[in-house]
Amino acid sequence: MDLSVQVASPLRLKEEIRSKSEDMSVSGKKTHTKGGWKIMPFIIGNEACANLAVTSLSANLVVFLITEFYMDLVTAARIATIWGGVNYLSPVVGAFIADSYLGRFWTIVSASVTYILALGLVTLISLLLPTLRGSKVQLGLLYQFLVMMIVASSGVKSSSIPFGAEQFDNKDAEGRKKQQSFFNWYYFASTVSVMFGLTFLVYLQSNVNWSWGFGVATVLMIISTGFFLCGTKYYVFVSPGGSALTGFVQVIVASIRKRNLVLPSDSRELFDLPLDKEEIDQKLCLTDQFKFLNKAAISTKEDYMKNGSTPNPWRLCPVQKIEELKSVISVLPIWSAGIVVS
Repeated sequence: MDLSVQVASPLRLKEEIRSKSEDMSVSGKKTHTKGGWKIMPFIIGNEACANLAVTSLSANLVVFLITEFYMDLVTAARIATIWGGVNYLSPVVGAFIADSYLGRFWTIVSASVTYILALGLVTLISLLLPTLRGSKVQLGLLYQFLVMMIVASSGVKSSSIPFGAEQFDNKDAEGRKKQQSFFNWYYFASTVSVMFGLTFLVYLQSNVNWSWGFGVATVLMIISTGFFLCGTKYYVFVSPGGSALTGFVQVIVASIRKRNLVLPSDSRELFDLPLDKEEIDQKLCLTDQFKFLNKAAISTKEDYMKNGSTPNPWRLCPVQKIEELKSVISVLPIWSAGIVVS
């Protein structure tokens, strides 16, 4: 491959990326003239109300199915277990959609509206139980409600924390300090909402009326969504930049395709993209850990598009992306240790 093309390619690609970013609309740029602590109640409150609804439902779903739908214990427990498992895994899909297509703000908005519709539906179901009991319509509405709750949870759970973190400028010490404080308050509010859901809402559902329990959750979700939308003009917006999961898969595919190639003795010959000044502190150096993945950065003629300057991401990946995947793989043992506890 022509050396001049190889050296210029990442630089040219970087210029193209920078040019496109400059042409984005103002709503797509990340500017820290907005954001900050003033809009944290909107974000944290919305997530807390969503968490409250999911927690109360998870704790009382088996009882709801047995007492109101006359299901046997085994069937009710099976439905609750399957629903809970899918619900906890759904944020992976929500994160992919937010990063690749909708962006975090619109993912939260659409998920919050879905929460309202789902909770409104289950409130209606609980009001109409005497007339629908035992019918296929009743079961159909129940399953529709459970699916809608999963869809809603996938959006809010995956996007609330990163959207809140984007409201602070982490390029300076003060911004990083505020961001860390945000995480503390976020998890504090989440814990309080769990406690409220497991006590007050579960009590309403079990001892007063199911429609009251679900109705209160619906009203709280409507209010929190309204407050979240009120802060729209104060938010910092970041355009979708592609999912990290897609990038990780690209590294694996590229390294498999080049499994028979030999790594150069000089790591500087491997493909990488230059970083902006503000991104230098995020630079990851090439390591020998999981060394076979480094082959994804070996540059060949076949790796570039027809224009000769843009690399095919499924054939050639920058060192930075490779090291990010290695970092994720390194924490998998720690992550897996929590599976048994969960």
